[in-house]
Amino acid sequence: MINRAVAKRYARALLDEAGAKSGDYLAAVQTLDAEIRAHRHLEKLLYGGLFSVKQRTAVFSEIAAKLGLPAPVVNFGKILIESDRMRFLPAIIEEFQKSADEKAGVARARVESAAELTADVKAKLTAELQRIAGRKVDCTFALNPALIGGVSARIGDLVLDGSVSTQLQRLSRRVEQGA
Repeated sequence: MINRAVAKRYARALLDEAGAKSGDYLAAVQTLDAEIRAHRHLEKLLYGGLFSVKQRTAVFSEIAAKLGLPAPVVNFGKILIESDRMRFLPAIIEEFQKSADEKAGVARARVESAAELTADVKAKLTAELQRIAGRKVDCTFALNPALIGGVSARIGDLVLDGSVSTQLQRLSRRVEQGA
């Protein structure tokens, strides 16, 4: 709970700094996070207290230069290191994305299907989700063979499940209740 509050605070600060460049800043911090995750020793070095702030900042500066991060993102990273908050970077990114989407009036949806969907079906699903949400929806599509058939979509807390597996589960519960 406290971690989420910390992440929200730092995400809002970065979003305020980003202004109209929120997409660029998001891409930069996501690139940084991916680099850290790809090299676990960096995670231990930057997230932990084994090294001094000066040493962690020096390593971070080298990584930032290699990745070509914008100066405000570099400064943000240094603030995270100095305040011993770098370990919150993944949560900060998540909160940054949510806040930027909210500010832009965009919802994110995850749509799972049992089989690959055609571009036409994806476009129709996206349009229907936008109608339901009442705003622009960016969809991420994924395969989930466990659905057996149909699709399942999640927009924030809203779940729309038209999968065969869910229908079979409901039918099974009804049969058990009736028996």
